[in-house]
Amino acid sequence: MDERAQKIINLCQHLFGETKAEVKKNNQSVDKLICLFKDLNKTPEYAEKIYYELLQHPDDKVRFEAATCCLKLNKNINQAKGVLKSISKQNPNLSMQFSAEMILDVWNEQGKLDT
Repeated sequence: MDERAQKIINLCQHLFGETKAEVKKNNQSVDKLICLFKDLNKTPEYAEKIYYELLQHPDDKVRFEAATCCLKLNKNINQAKGVLKSISKQNPNLSMQFSAEMILDVWNEQGKLDT
């Protein structure tokens, strides 16, 4: 697996924390994921490949991040929307469900996500 893809997977493990310490880790991970996205987006074809592969990951946190980034890239739209819809209906973490639903709402209203 690509080194940057593995870094994304590792950072995603800290998303959607519930305790104060977990939320702090979440915020740090989000900042790092944003930087990684910006770096990967310098080579859009490479970014598309990485995030498409991560859409297939078994962990919903990784799939959530990949789907969000695919929408930001305006690539693999149907797959990304399907992942977010599934998470919004089936993930046991209510925060993750709500976030997935809100991303879909923004996408449906604006037809894009800001990077």
